Amino acid sequence: MPTPVWVMRDGDCLAVWSAADAGKVKRIRNSGRVTVAPCDWRGTPMGEPVPGVADLPAAEDTVHYLDLMKRKYGLVARLGLLGSRLKGAGHRTVGIRIRLLE
Repeated sequence: MPTPVWVMRDGDCLAVWSAADAGKVKRIRNSGRVTVAPCDWRGTPMGEPVPGVADLPAAEDTVHYLDLMKRKYGLVARLGLLGSRLKGAGHRTVGIRIRLLE
């Protein structure tokens, strides 16, 4: 199921931020298998997919992922995070670490 996400580089892995109750998080908890591809903001694939393995790091690592997102996406990320906090979703987020297999 194509899902656009904000992705950041974290060493040799990719870092993603998501709502903890999102479908992608449930699928990762079940299997950890993911497919990553570049896409537009709607999730329309724009390149070749690459298989990967995802896991959900410890809760304290989510702060690290939020910092990565703020550094990469700047003001847009800060505004999005503020909106999440105002809606009460700020404490229900999770970081996702993805290791590409190819």
